[in-house]
Amino acid sequence: MKNIARKLIGILTSKAKKLPIRREADRLGVDVLVFGPKGIFWKKRRIRGYLYSKGHWKKKRFCHLPSAIYNRKYTHRADLANKLENLIGRPTVFNSVTWFDKWRIYELLRSAKLVQYLPETGRYSPSTVANMLSQWQKLIVKPSRGSFGKDIYLMAREESSFNLYHNLQIPKISQPTLKKFITSVDHLFNAKPFIVQQFISMSRFHDKIFDIRIYVQKNGRGRWSVPGGFCRLAVGGSYITNQSIDLVGIEEMTKYRLFSRRQFDRMRHLSVIVAKVIEAGLGHLGEMGVDFCIDMEGRLWIIEVNGHTQKSLLKRVNDKSVKKAYYFNPLAYAQHLAR
Repeated sequence: MKNIARKLIGILTSKAKKLPIRREADRLGVDVLVFGPKGIFWKKRRIRGYLYSKGHWKKKRFCHLPSAIYNRKYTHRADLANKLENLIGRPTVFNSVTWFDKWRIYELLRSAKLVQYLPETGRYSPSTVANMLSQWQKLIVKPSRGSFGKDIYLMAREESSFNLYHNLQIPKISQPTLKKFITSVDHLFNAKPFIVQQFISMSRFHDKIFDIRIYVQKNGRGRWSVPGGFCRLAVGGSYITNQSIDLVGIEEMTKYRLFSRRQFDRMRHLSVIVAKVIEAGLGHLGEMGVDFCIDMEGRLWIIEVNGHTQKSLLKRVNDKSVKKAYYFNPLAYAQHLAR
């Protein structure tokens, strides 16, 4: 590291702020500038933000352009990333898109012959609901673009009625026939695009469903790697893990034999394949989270892929080595690009 010129790495966020990257930056020997879109002065080719250099944070009004940029702004458009790359050169800005469209992700993974791991999925429409409810007793309906667990519904074909649930065990809408049910619920799904998915009966821990999030990141050599992950344990009675009561480390869950080490290794392997497929379809990426579940029969499913990795969740996971990797790897990859 001593023989390598010190590089300036940019981190694009919604708003300039100090981030917990001191140790990682010092270890790599890089300076880090955290900035928001309003801090970019395009004509002057200068950026305003918080600069971390050699142990100290400074608020900088004008700073020269970074050699590479790590995008942590939650966005479904690549416009800003592309504009920054035009300014500093290609390929130097990664995570061009961080707000993934679930239907687009499904199409990419299905075309990559990963369909055996995917719940049957369709774009919401009355006819889609009618067809899928005739095949499956329960369906999950959720926004095509993630909303941090909001607006996720459960549709159920039960003994004497068709019911719609929203977070609660009491139906929000209940109708005696499929036709009346679809007419009653349709207004809820017209404001924005939704997808409809086959419901998966997930395995349980202490009578609560859980899923497994695997983080995939590019490392200092520019290769996709898996630093680790965690399990989200749902609130009792919930049909989704977004309403999590606890986060549990992978090692603890394997200790309780909720899934095997072989299954975990399979998830790691699949996560890297998923990352490569999605990057090929969406553009330059450097990290993502792949959510898996295991059903009651032991079958492995890919239930979601997130471009916004929600590092704040790591505060609830007791795994220091994994936490360090989450912040270290993106900076190391940015340094790799800067070279």
